[in-house]
Amino acid sequence: MFSSQFTWAILQIIIISALYFINFKAITFEDQQKEISFIRHGARSPNKYNPLDQILWKNYKPGYLTEKGFQQLHDLGQSSQTNYFYDAEGNCIYQKLNFVSSVIPRVMHSFIGFVKGLCPYNFQGILRNYFQDYYSKYSQNENILNEIMQSDFTNPLIFDFQTFKMERDFLFHGHSSSQCPKLDYIKEEILNNQEYLNKNEEFKQRPEFQEVFQQMKLSNSSLDEGTITINKMKTFYGGFKCNRYQGFDKPVLSLNAQKYLDEIFIYKFYKMDNSRSIQHFSALTEIFQWIINQIQGDHTISLYFGHDSNQVAMLSVLVEEPLIPPFASKLSFIIQGEYVNLYFQNELLETRMCRSKINCTRGQVIKYLEQYISKNLNELCQI
Repeated sequence: MFSSQFTWAILQIIIISALYFINFKAITFEDQQKEISFIRHGARSPNKYNPLDQILWKNYKPGYLTEKGFQQLHDLGQSSQTNYFYDAEGNCIYQKLNFVSSVIPRVMHSFIGFVKGLCPYNFQGILRNYFQDYYSKYSQNENILNEIMQSDFTNPLIFDFQTFKMERDFLFHGHSSSQCPKLDYIKEEILNNQEYLNKNEEFKQRPEFQEVFQQMKLSNSSLDEGTITINKMKTFYGGFKCNRYQGFDKPVLSLNAQKYLDEIFIYKFYKMDNSRSIQHFSALTEIFQWIINQIQGDHTISLYFGHDSNQVAMLSVLVEEPLIPPFASKLSFIIQGEYVNLYFQNELLETRMCRSKINCTRGQVIKYLEQYISKNLNELCQI
């Protein structure tokens, strides 16, 4: 009798323990949050200098991160602090950080700024580990790499990162014809298409055009009105954004003219650069493969440091409403248990990833992303 009661008691304990474990695992899974974020570099100098830029930006190389841009990423790193990354002394635990980064200098400088904000007590050690484990694979100058590794990273904007190169860079520059030569043919086709020609003339007939053109001429007196295109106005607007953030008061544009150039940016990036399937495959294959790996993996937080073109390429297929990524913008997949939502600058977005537009399941998101993954990029891009 005693033996029977004892056996039954043990069995009850086992059953209760099993049920508790199952419930605990379910609760843990439901409450577990994963973040997969795409971060644009901070404010930079213009990529191409016109005669005015050569005066205003004489202390910077074209396309380089500014001190203000570095501070943007430092602040973003501070705002991203979470208990997940830290030990009892407040030091970041390197093994818990999951980063990938472009090796374009302004992105590498931005990454350093972010880590300094995220890990204020041990950023030097974190950065040395990351340069050794990740960036060193792309270094083409051992002496410069050694100088970087031996530094204390207190003045990182002096580093020459031009010696870091990715030979096959679809993860960050799949939108570029330097990676996918076929895109040159696509671009030529678009520029010669009657729809583009009509749209180009339509923009030039708008009253805002004359204001924009006069400012373009003040920046570069050799310009001719007949040769102005959507592409040239987009390039000019990119320089205007750089100047404005840096605090330069030239060129001067009214609010209407700025909104007009916003429209040109959206047309250029969403209706031209991300309007064809081959552009999607080239720009998104490796990015979406990376996202799927993070969804299925164990990392709580995964961060990708890149460019506005990366965010736009994703947004062009993920959402209906076109968005313009500012410097240091953040596009995030937030996964809570089984459900995934997309945020831009901490604002929830409705997406195309599932019928409900929000609270898509992991499976639905993966299935949606897979349609933009090419199984043979080399053949597609005619490499």
